[in-house]
Amino acid sequence: MYKNIRLKDIVSITGASIFSGEVNGPVKGISIDTRTLREGEVFLAVKGKNFNGHDFLSEAAGRGCAAVIVDCESSGNPAGLGVPVLRVGDTLKAMADIAARFRSMADIPVLAVTGTNGKTTVKDMAAACISGEFKVLKSRDSYNNIIGLSLTLFELSREYEAAVVEMGTNHPGEIDGLGAIASPTCAAITNIGDGHLEFFGDRKGVLREKRRIFDHIRPGGRKFVNGDDELLFEYASSEKGVETFGFREGCDHVISLIDITDDLSAFCVDGIEYTVNAGGRHNVLNASAAVLMALDCGVPREKIKEGLRCALLPDMRLQKIEAGNIVFINDAYNANPSSFVAAADYLSDMSVKTTKCLIAGDMLELGPGAEAFHHTAGAAAAARKIDLLITMGRYAGAFAHGARGNGMPTEKVLLAADHRQA
Repeated sequence: MYKNIRLKDIVSITGASIFSGEVNGPVKGISIDTRTLREGEVFLAVKGKNFNGHDFLSEAAGRGCAAVIVDCESSGNPAGLGVPVLRVGDTLKAMADIAARFRSMADIPVLAVTGTNGKTTVKDMAAACISGEFKVLKSRDSYNNIIGLSLTLFELSREYEAAVVEMGTNHPGEIDGLGAIASPTCAAITNIGDGHLEFFGDRKGVLREKRRIFDHIRPGGRKFVNGDDELLFEYASSEKGVETFGFREGCDHVISLIDITDDLSAFCVDGIEYTVNAGGRHNVLNASAAVLMALDCGVPREKIKEGLRCALLPDMRLQKIEAGNIVFINDAYNANPSSFVAAADYLSDMSVKTTKCLIAGDMLELGPGAEAFHHTAGAAAAARKIDLLITMGRYAGAFAHGARGNGMPTEKVLLAADHRQA
């Protein structure tokens, strides 16, 4: 942590009431998991979809925690634990309040990324781009909700000179809350796709949510959006101070391709050449966002180039796995229609001469238009000259119908009952 924090500071930050114990002791950190909790840390009893921290208060006390923070309406009696007990209205809000305070104590660049696709990739690329200049803290994996962002910021200490975080959402208002916690010095929106439409209605609803990240940029901070995304291009043209990057003419930062292969892309941004160890036009866009954010931090171009050359794609993003003479490309994170098309484009553009097979499962949280989106995805697979399509899941029929209806031979479209059959 950036300065010594005591329990009384946690009481002040969260507005907690003291149920029992003394609050003059020091705090060595914040934890929500008794399996990794270290002696001297405060245990926050957070409730998740599949867990309730209030069930583990005794374990936390047994591991030597400095205190426990519980909900006022939590079941059970936290008395007799032998450690201070603090009560708050909502432990999740308390978590966010503590994370925001930790962030406010750190006078460092904080780069934030949101968008329907590419958040984790851009976050990892941006961290690589600035790592030659700064000691960087970045979100682990896809830690992009209020719990993940808070856990990331809990790790802030004087050793870190910059941070890179990602922000995701599936309900209105989440980006606003995450932006308030992170208070970024620079931010980028990767794209606006058909993700989580069950909760946002349409792409314009997604845009309204994603653009809230810019409401929390610190004074002087720059705002970047993907200008190849039509909605973001229109938004930037009417919003002062928002800069676009992309292949299309009219972008503030124009990208041009030099060479692209299955595993490597050479490209220019504003006339300067960069290389990234990833194929696909979508990854060139991701890398360009990372470059622009790194430049905003004042990192020299040569260090950015070196960092980007060393950047690795996150797990399950075009991850290659060889099994005998078959190469599997694992792109199996939480997909949506635009990320599906990007993956299909990559497979179609691969230089291999052998059979190209696309295995497609369900895309979730697409609302009432889900069947139509899967039909369109099947049509996209057919348009990209994929040799074989195997589908499974609730919307396998829609996938198959879309592919067959757009010219893919019936015998080349297979419906599987489960993973084993696929």
